[in-house]
Amino acid sequence: MVSQTLGGRASRLQSTKLEGRGCAKLRVAQARKRRRRRRRRRRRRRRRRRRRRRRRRRRRRRRRRRRRRRRRRRRRRRRRRRRRRRRRRRRRRRRRRRRRRRRRRRRRRRRRRKEKKEGKKKKERNKERKRKKEIRKEKERKKEKHATVTAEA
Repeated sequence: MVSQTLGGRASRLQSTKLEGRGCAKLRVAQARKRRRRRRRRRRRRRRRRRRRRRRRRRRRRRRRRRRRRRRRRRRRRRRRRRRRRRRRRRRRRRRRRRRRRRRRRRRRRRRRRKEKKEGKKKKERNKERKRKKEIRKEKERKKEKHATVTAEA
């Protein structure tokens, strides 16, 4: 058997009876397939030519702009189109800025090493602040009691 797998008519020709004599028939079927592939490629090229024709139509419109009134209005439109092209170039520059962000990631790694501080934790600090506040309030209460006792006497 021939190792190549073909679709359609060629696959029908691949049988045990046509092992020796069927080589020529398989070649004809392969040639038909190649012709079909070439036709498909030509169709793709025709599509590209149609796009070029659309560009030529724009040039014909420019030839019609010979009146003075229409020239003033359409020149402004041309300037707007040029500005849009410049904006597209700016978007490409923004993509280059993304490469700089990789350097910022390296800086973040260095900051993590510096964050390791020697000392008490937040919970312990808050507890100490509360204790100091309570001591101050008790001292103020004692002073008020002492003042009231001296006033009565």
